[in-house]
Amino acid sequence: MTELRVRDLEDKHFYMKWSQPSVYPISYVLNDRPASPASTVGPTSYTVEDADFALTVPTRNGATFLGWYDNAAFTGAPITTLHTHDAEPKTYYAKWSLTSYSMSYDLNPGGGIGTPTSPAGNVPNFTVEDEINLDPPVRRGYTGTWLVNGQPVTRIPEGTTGNLTLTAGWTVNHYGIRFETGETGNSPIQGLSNLPTSLYHRGCGYYAADTVPSGLQLCPLGKELRSWRSRQRHSGGERRRGNLPSGLGSRFAIASSMTRRVASTTQRTRAVLPSRMRFLSSAR
Repeated sequence: MTELRVRDLEDKHFYMKWSQPSVYPISYVLNDRPASPASTVGPTSYTVEDADFALTVPTRNGATFLGWYDNAAFTGAPITTLHTHDAEPKTYYAKWSLTSYSMSYDLNPGGGIGTPTSPAGNVPNFTVEDEINLDPPVRRGYTGTWLVNGQPVTRIPEGTTGNLTLTAGWTVNHYGIRFETGETGNSPIQGLSNLPTSLYHRGCGYYAADTVPSGLQLCPLGKELRSWRSRQRHSGGERRRGNLPSGLGSRFAIASSMTRRVASTTQRTRAVLPSRMRFLSSAR
């Protein structure tokens, strides 16, 4: 009915009819990450006929919820209740505080040589949103790997939670050896067969890999191997000896003056090895 007829000459009662109430959307910006998602929140709409209600408190691994805000800059006070008489679309922004977890490094020195270190780039803390690439532990003569629960790790993926302890695992490095004696066809060097072809670290210094060849011993002096010498005494009664470097690099050369006496039943001669004998090595 849109008009009143006055000639009806009677009391009138009119009843108002309303359409269904308007529905207003509610949007939630959770500010989470795929590796650490927030829990589902709701409702997603309301009408003016709904009672005021408290906003859902979300949860998330590795983070503490600090409240809903009506702006992305999180200015003003957090909002806890939606008032339905506002009758307008709503957008709420979740604010989080990320939990900081510790990451400790056990260098596991054991009984080997050298002082192990953790590179400065390895951080002491992380959060659930961090993706961390680990620099391996460093130790002279070894290749280091970080282990977590006995398993090697090279990175801490995003989404990781909980304090971590990384333990260093060490693999002994092997080094190739090549002797360049400078001998010629007219003056071959005798008695240098079965020289070692590699060195490895163990205990206090460098040693020949696997076993010491017959007639040759690699001797550690102090904390490093500084020389090699032959156990075999020739009739001239002199041991062969040559200096190694104080620390093996990726390549190195050393010089030594070495003498060997050769005796026979008919004549006694003296042979002098080259005054500079190169000893080259590369880690492998």
